[in-house]
Amino acid sequence: MVAQGNPKRITGIKDLVRPDVRTSLPNPLSEGIMRFYGRKVLKRHGLWDQIAAGKECASCQTTPNNWFTSVHHRETPERIQDGRSDTGIVWVTETMEAKRDGARVDSVRLPPEDSLVNEVSYAIGSLSNSRKKAMADRYVRFLATPRQSRHIPSMVS
Repeated sequence: MVAQGNPKRITGIKDLVRPDVRTSLPNPLSEGIMRFYGRKVLKRHGLWDQIAAGKECASCQTTPNNWFTSVHHRETPERIQDGRSDTGIVWVTETMEAKRDGARVDSVRLPPEDSLVNEVSYAIGSLSNSRKKAMADRYVRFLATPRQSRHIPSMVS
């Protein structure tokens, strides 16, 4: 996530350690996006130690340019809009939701090896005692169909 129009011209993960870029990153203690994905990408690029500076915390400043959030999908758009951060790692759907709520933010598309789009997986099922079990079962069947036959717009990472 970046400010609307991407004024810092952030193009990828390596920009997170530019001296002129302030980051708002999910905390590595309780935020799954950082625990399972973000840290992996940052380590792959050799940036984790530079960003975390040996700290694993929530709602804390790890370096002059990095803040680890408590709840990233709320804090990151706020920090970007009020000028405390320039960018942050979030799911693309969180940027979409922030924009729907009126936030002046944009996304930067990452390559598959940095978005981990080919490694992210979720489990889904319907509850056996759901009041809307038939609808839930229908949605699960929909998700099992090939993507190209769903007739929905694809999302970027």
